[in-house]
Amino acid sequence: PVDFSRPRHSDLERFTREMRALAGKPVFVHCQLSMRASVFVFLYRVTELGEDPELAYDDVLKIWQPNAVWSRFVREELQARGIRVPLAAG
Repeated sequence: PVDFSRPRHSDLERFTREMRALAGKPVFVHCQLSMRASVFVFLYRVTELGEDPELAYDDVLKIWQPNAVWSRFVREELQARGIRVPLAAG
């Protein structure tokens, strides 16, 4: 569970550990409205799989336009790793 109003770095770390443990297996990532899931999967794809942030972020935008809290979370997580922030993420 992730507090929608306060995603934390530790939430992403836990998600990443779980995804690594399931590498090579089919995985279904779900949250109530796919908002949290879309951002966590985006960050995993970019930080762990090395996908292009601009292209991967397009999949987030198919689901929702992240609010200020989630946009900040994306920016902070990417900037902490020296990864460019997609233009649409502000």
